Amino acid sequence: MRMTSLAFASATVVSGCASSFESTVCAQVIRSQGEPFARFEALPAHDLGNGRVLTATSRTMKQAAGNLVFADDLILTDCRSGEQLTLTSASRNGGGETLVDQRAAARQILNNGAVGHMAQLRSDAVALGIPAATSTGTQETCGCNALYPELRGTKTEYEGPR
Repeated sequence: MRMTSLAFASATVVSGCASSFESTVCAQVIRSQGEPFARFEALPAHDLGNGRVLTATSRTMKQAAGNLVFADDLILTDCRSGEQLTLTSASRNGGGETLVDQRAAARQILNNGAVGHMAQLRSDAVALGIPAATSTGTQETCGCNALYPELRGTKTEYEGPR
């Protein structure tokens, strides 16, 4: 049920983009006993065009006090550079109380995901109150491996969930 609602959200995000190709290879559930994630779900990657891929994720985190927080993230990856923009579009506490609900605003930002500069997209998100972070990875993601393997460059090839 949870994955279905995220799939709808991610499909909505890319509705105005170059294509909506889905790579079902990337649908996975990763369970971890370690912190900070108790569970991590990644849905199919969507091709935004221009070497960029969007993945919707759901994570369950255990806070220091032992409380659970559920968060939905949208991760935009530039397959050429490995740069990623993560927007936390929604989060809820263990009692179901909404902490953040910026799904519509996040979709608005990511409609420019195929062409916008990551730093500008992050600034736009922060200006709208959306928790956002950028990072650059040296390992190819599942979505980039499935959709843009020719853009791997010097990144370590994706080999599946560990």
